[in-house]
Amino acid sequence: MELSNFLRVKVSADRLAAELQQMKPFDEETLPNMEDLTKFVQEENGLAFGVQEGVLRDIAEAPEEAKFPVQLAAGQAPGEGRDAYLEIASLQQQDDNAPEDTSRVDLKKVLEIPMVKQGEKVGWKVPATKGEDGTDVYGEPVEGKFGRDFKLRAGKNTRLTDDELELYAVVDGQVSADTKQIHVYPVYEVQGDLDLKTGNIDFVGNVTIHGSVPAGFEVKAKGDIRVKGTVDAAYLEAQGAVVVGEGIVGQGEGKVTAGSTVHTTYINQGNVEAEADIYVKQAVLHSRVETAGSIYCTENKGMIVGGNVSAVGRIEANDIGNEMNTPTELYLGQSQKFVNKQEEMEQTLEHAKAELENVRKLNEAFKQKEDSGVELTSKERIMKLRVRSTETLMQEKKELAEEGLNELKASQTDAEAGEVRVYRRIYPNTTLNFGKYRKKVHKPHEYMRFRLEQSEIKTEPL
Repeated sequence: MELSNFLRVKVSADRLAAELQQMKPFDEETLPNMEDLTKFVQEENGLAFGVQEGVLRDIAEAPEEAKFPVQLAAGQAPGEGRDAYLEIASLQQQDDNAPEDTSRVDLKKVLEIPMVKQGEKVGWKVPATKGEDGTDVYGEPVEGKFGRDFKLRAGKNTRLTDDELELYAVVDGQVSADTKQIHVYPVYEVQGDLDLKTGNIDFVGNVTIHGSVPAGFEVKAKGDIRVKGTVDAAYLEAQGAVVVGEGIVGQGEGKVTAGSTVHTTYINQGNVEAEADIYVKQAVLHSRVETAGSIYCTENKGMIVGGNVSAVGRIEANDIGNEMNTPTELYLGQSQKFVNKQEEMEQTLEHAKAELENVRKLNEAFKQKEDSGVELTSKERIMKLRVRSTETLMQEKKELAEEGLNELKASQTDAEAGEVRVYRRIYPNTTLNFGKYRKKVHKPHEYMRFRLEQSEIKTEPL
């Protein structure tokens, strides 16, 4: 029986799914049996994996009642490998695996970063891994996907090994790290509270304050800022991480800005911005908190009440809102800062490309002159050296801009998978904003997660 006159198999572009379509109805003389259907699917169309025999059996038993199109076969999708990441020697976990529970970080451990000596290994790159291979509907292997990679670069006062996998300190100092680089900075220490005698601080390294920072003071650091006490309506700005042992009390004034992560016990009426994840042990109260990463508030009380909390990735808390139905706004997705950063990197990339084209033309002109047997003048020789230096600099700028844009695109993809997780209760008058999509909570929910799927905010139990 020529079933190809009545049926056809359509395979998806990734060959991981196949559906059976009907081109014209069967007639009484061409009703297929199980043998005919199996031969058509396996021999004529080559399907060899994930074929749903039940579908074929239903058609064979009642061909005139069969509904089309119907899912016929499903392959096994390839696995996703683990992304490459930077392991910091002083913060290495007891096991060799990347930590799965990213919501819990020991505040004491990040508050008391040890000093390192010249020549000491400060970190290393753990390469990306490949996911498990899959199988398409033809029975052919589908190669597993590698996790995202990154190029490890030496930071301030560190050197990179020839295999570009390990970093060593070239001076004595304290580690300051982000997701892709490790720096070793000198440390400026204040033994007690910041006061008029100490004054404001602006230091090209790490700053450690063993007391508190009173209202109105300013602390700026090229590396990390660590405060063992509280930060009261003060201005902290670090290119690295900000760690506050007790808490941030903004009183509607002051601001904490970090180029990396923020760790603290609580935030009350604060204004906090970070380029990476924010970890709060107890509570975020009536504050404006914004991060290009995720926000975790899942230890102890673990509550977010009032204010505006914005994250590109996840927002996780035990409780969101309160029994008094205090208005609480949560925002998921890319901020205007992200858009501005992307535009800035695109402009840097275009400028670097244009400069590279110019210096390559100059290099070619020098080469042609030398090849013709004409000796370069002393000015031309100096210019040639400058051109080579500029070429190296522009090439590095181009690579950094490309890497940055790739990271932003990856974080944009992550943001589309952004979600809110509530481990105890979310209260009425909490508003969830996923880009232009908005959902207001009108009744309490427990142990729930909220995410955006196909232009709709979905609510699912944890």
